[in-house]
Amino acid sequence: MEVDDPKLRLTLVDEALSAADALEEPNRIVTVASWPIEVLAAHGPPVRLGEEVDRLIAVAGTEPHGLRRADALAMLLARAWADEPSRTRVLDAFIATCDVAHGWRRDRLLGAVVPELARDDPRRAAELVAMIEGEKAKRRAQRDLERVKTAAPV
Repeated sequence: MEVDDPKLRLTLVDEALSAADALEEPNRIVTVASWPIEVLAAHGPPVRLGEEVDRLIAVAGTEPHGLRRADALAMLLARAWADEPSRTRVLDAFIATCDVAHGWRRDRLLGAVVPELARDDPRRAAELVAMIEGEKAKRRAQRDLERVKTAAPV
């Protein structure tokens, strides 16, 4: 449902963020709050978006389990993607988390970010590919990176 009225849209964003904050687990808070972040990324206001993104990165930082933290940040990254400054801050937090988390689930999260990131920043996408530990997941991510690079206009 598209809401054209900016005041109503912000009221709905506030309600959704409040519902997310009522949850107890940090990864759940960030995951649920990611949906209204997508609205802020698309419609603004940019200052509010930046404040909420920074707050949610901090909330994610309280998640003791690295994979759960990475999963929450991956969701936040996907939803904040439309706003480059927010995308960069969340990506940095995501990468820092993935530096200390390990395993196939982490590799899957990294690989899922590669194709989208490759469109905007092939160098950073290649950094994510290099972080992937599993050979099969690394090959898949490398293929995705190459596919995007060859499809990009020259």
